[in-house]
Amino acid sequence: MTLEVSDLEKTQKYLNEVSESFCLAKWTQVTLDLNRGTTASCHHPVQHRIPTAEIKKSFHRLHNTEFKLAQRRLMLEGKRPAECSYCWRVEDSGPGAYSDRIIKSSYQWSRSMGEKILQDPINEEFAPKMVEVNLGANCNFKCSYCSEEVSSSWADEIEKFGGYPTLHQHGRSFNQSLALNAEEKEIFARAFDDWFKSLSSQLSTLRVTGGEPLLNESFWRLLTHMKQRENGLFDFSINSNLGVSEPVWLRFLDELDILLLKKSSKEITIYTSNEALGERAEYIRFGLKHNLWIKRIEELMDRYPSLNLVVMSTYNALCVKGFEGFLQEILRLKMRRPHKPLRLDISLLEFPFHQRIEVLTDDFQQDLATQLEFVRAEMSSTKLFDFIEFEKMKRVITVFQERDRGANFTHKKDLIAFLREHDRRRGTDAHKVFPEFSSWLR
Repeated sequence: MTLEVSDLEKTQKYLNEVSESFCLAKWTQVTLDLNRGTTASCHHPVQHRIPTAEIKKSFHRLHNTEFKLAQRRLMLEGKRPAECSYCWRVEDSGPGAYSDRIIKSSYQWSRSMGEKILQDPINEEFAPKMVEVNLGANCNFKCSYCSEEVSSSWADEIEKFGGYPTLHQHGRSFNQSLALNAEEKEIFARAFDDWFKSLSSQLSTLRVTGGEPLLNESFWRLLTHMKQRENGLFDFSINSNLGVSEPVWLRFLDELDILLLKKSSKEITIYTSNEALGERAEYIRFGLKHNLWIKRIEELMDRYPSLNLVVMSTYNALCVKGFEGFLQEILRLKMRRPHKPLRLDISLLEFPFHQRIEVLTDDFQQDLATQLEFVRAEMSSTKLFDFIEFEKMKRVITVFQERDRGANFTHKKDLIAFLREHDRRRGTDAHKVFPEFSSWLR
């Protein structure tokens, strides 16, 4: 579904008539990590632990935890849940800034549930429309803004070297006491199986993530289950870094062939991540081979004309210089398949703080303005960028302009410390890759 400004205006009016903090995604969307027993709604808040005792009472508690019920009450009362700071950060940046509270609530699968939610807003058995499941932390990348909770490669590095020497801890941030034991993992797995059976006929989208799903055996078992379905009732989405070995990649393509042939789901979407080109991209997303990433996107486009492709860009301090070139590459890929162009989904980095764009100085603002103008011009001329892509680029500038310029000295020191330690551990060269920070790194 392509959203227009009129859709966002209508949704914003609808939500704000309930309260100015009301968000349908707190009911309609869930992100789950079955290995850690955590959940959140939507994907922006830090996930919280689902008490095992709650799961034993009802599998509906995979989504409707006591904590979430409390956050929903706050929204109904017009109070802002602290965990939703990503959206408050955008909304407080100025009038006309549409946060994901508005965007996520505007999609048909979410907006259509509004009246049902208001009829029984504290329903402990509310069934979400969009389920995102983390199948495990196995991952061959060590992205700069990731962590050991969701990347086994990050965890291996932290085990060897310890956390990064930043004042705001990066590395060793996961409380190991929250990890599930073998018995609890079995309880959560059974609860998910029962819960999924109960809601699959009502579901709009199932999305699997990681880690890197293609490196997790649970993913391949799920595909085996999916292949048994014909004319599936919901959309199926997969997050992948597209950087797995060639044998694994070919196996994945074979499975996609079957899923699409059988129409095992209504639509299939592949989500992948990047926000830079060349060695800058390979530094930010350590483990990435940029040319291979491009090659595999093109392969998916050419082989599967009906496949949805989305590039997720986590906009951060390290990608600003050069992001215009990245936008040009995205445009080239859009032009490769204009009847169904890939989509660009830009999100502002929330954590770690030292990599947020707010750490940057005013001289970066011209880069942001140039990037926004590029998207605006192409939206007008080629129409290959849409309103939502433009809006998400625009809110990057709005947040940057409204930042607290006096609050980032510590985060700047942390960024310097992180880059120096990154170079020591991983054999990289921040001076060479990020010349804009050379004076900081002296």
